[in-house]
Amino acid sequence: MRATQSPWLWCWWPAAVWLAARALHVDVLQGAAGMLLVNLLPGLAALRLWGLADRGSAWVALGAGTLSPPIVAGVALAVGLAHGPIERVALPLVALALIVLSLPRRRREHDAGPEWARADVADRTALAMGVALAAIVALGLLNPRLARWSDSWFHAAVFNEILRAGVPVEFPHFAGGPLPYPWFFHVYLVACRPLVNPDPFLVMASLNLWTAALWGAAVYVLARATGLSPRAGVASALVAFVGVNPAGPLLFLAQGLVGETAGPAVLRQMVSDANTVLIALQWNFPMFQATWLGRLWTPTAFNFALASSAFLLALAFETWRAPSWRTTLLFAFGMTLLVHWHTLTALSVAIALAVGGVLGALPRARDDARGALGALARLGAGVVFAFVAAKPYLTLVTVGGNNKVMLLALSRLNLTGTVIAGGAVLVMAALAQRALPPRARGLWTGLLVALVLPCLFFDLPGEAEEKLFYPMFLVAVSVTGLTFERWWRGGALTRAVAALLVAGGVGTAAITAAGFLGDHRPLRDMVDAPHMHRAALYTTDEAAALRWVRERSPREAVFVQPLRRQGTEPILVHGGRRLFLGFADVFYRATFFSSGSRPPIPEDVWNEVQRRDAVQKAVFSDAPLRAADLEFLRTRPWPLYVWCDDSLAAGTLSPTLRDTSVARIAFATPSVRVLALRMAAPARE
Repeated sequence: MRATQSPWLWCWWPAAVWLAARALHVDVLQGAAGMLLVNLLPGLAALRLWGLADRGSAWVALGAGTLSPPIVAGVALAVGLAHGPIERVALPLVALALIVLSLPRRRREHDAGPEWARADVADRTALAMGVALAAIVALGLLNPRLARWSDSWFHAAVFNEILRAGVPVEFPHFAGGPLPYPWFFHVYLVACRPLVNPDPFLVMASLNLWTAALWGAAVYVLARATGLSPRAGVASALVAFVGVNPAGPLLFLAQGLVGETAGPAVLRQMVSDANTVLIALQWNFPMFQATWLGRLWTPTAFNFALASSAFLLALAFETWRAPSWRTTLLFAFGMTLLVHWHTLTALSVAIALAVGGVLGALPRARDDARGALGALARLGAGVVFAFVAAKPYLTLVTVGGNNKVMLLALSRLNLTGTVIAGGAVLVMAALAQRALPPRARGLWTGLLVALVLPCLFFDLPGEAEEKLFYPMFLVAVSVTGLTFERWWRGGALTRAVAALLVAGGVGTAAITAAGFLGDHRPLRDMVDAPHMHRAALYTTDEAAALRWVRERSPREAVFVQPLRRQGTEPILVHGGRRLFLGFADVFYRATFFSSGSRPPIPEDVWNEVQRRDAVQKAVFSDAPLRAADLEFLRTRPWPLYVWCDDSLAAGTLSPTLRDTSVARIAFATPSVRVLALRMAAPARE
């Protein structure tokens, strides 16, 4: 062994670009370079230290790209729990990664790994496919609405709460209460802020771009790990791009051309916004199963978790076929990060590996019992370690409550989605199963069975069935390249079937893009009643009031206001302050095994929610506040403010708050008033 120059010295170029863009205030270039730095280099340095950074470009890109964000979040979480500045974590971490990657290395023969993980033209093709998908997803940034739709307002509110008070995170919709939602993802967003962009919506969008860039490598690496050839691996990646709901164009035409109001105008209406196009592409199944492209235009932690699970499953196949402590430890480390990042996806992977490991060990035990048990023990130990290591964090994000066992029942909606959206991929996977290498076949079959059954039998809160559908789709599509390649090389009939699959998938993507990119609903719809005309997100009065809240109100201030529709709360996102009571009830009820006869959370927390709800409604009513309500407000441990907006509750406010001994006007415009409640009763003369 002799020391050689590091091949990763090119990593200094993105750093130079970022510094230049920052100095010249070129935000787009700075964000792109920052995304590359924070989402690639920490994981790449970890692989270098692990001795696994000399494999093929797809394997290294997927590994580094899926390890980096949770590594950044993990370091930031540790710093935050030690009361350190989370925002200042990413830059030193990137600098340390650059130093590690610049050090000379000693070449070892085994660094390149197994044959399937080595570089070739195919793995670079898979990477190029991902980059092309990322370019398509980047078009979404041209529509300012896309970065701010769906659940992004809640995520931005948690982002602001971490900026305000650090971790553990307080519930922004329920001041003083713990957040009943995993917030590891949000710690990552805050840590990326100085490198990528200060706008949480754009940081979330950048993670979707990163996920899209990794998607081709994710499917290709998993396909190669199961035993497919490089050519078949690329074919699997192609099917992954087009195979989600290839029936979409037919469903779209059927729903637009059938009925009394059918016609071209109906079809145009169906692609007028993101919601309607998703509904048009599905038929009686959860709408986010209709298209993978639509998921990538939806800010969430799940998309990235799916790419991460592909890397972990590839490590599991490598451990299964040729166990080594190096890959076993990397699997345990990556699994621990995934449990923190997206616990439900990690749980799906764990269950799938448990079933797949047992089914795979049974036939293998006949000729290699020791090897089968050893591989099973390694994977089991990695999963157990991950959940044990994550227990302190899981305790922080769990509120608790009164639970019971859920009764399983076949879900008609999930069955419909699995058959219509995923049917083509499942048929192709079934046809390919017999051609898999014997040692990988049992494990892969068990993985698929363990993921199909929950997809059919579980209903998740908030219609979140895509969290079950897409892991199943990922495992199934990883082997479809065998069938696709066979069909394409076959006769005219099978080639026509393959061509129809591609055409249907491309059609679904095109219709999706038309609906998302052409969504011209005004931003104002997010915070107020629908507007027929284009309108700014906020009125001049609202913008001025939010600026006062952000710049002049105490950081610990809490605001009382009526609930807005959809939970899009400007005070949380653009005011940076907490709410007395927002949509807390929705989150507290979103439990997996709740009993309808008992509160879904501890009774004292539930009673506090109900009490605040009653008081908040009384504040925005025509009736005077009761003495008990005033006492309740005055005994809260924070400065309380009331946001009185003519667009909310028709401007109604309890007459009690007009008494200057109860409240004073802190800020006023013609349509918005901010009242500060006097927290102590006035002294008697």
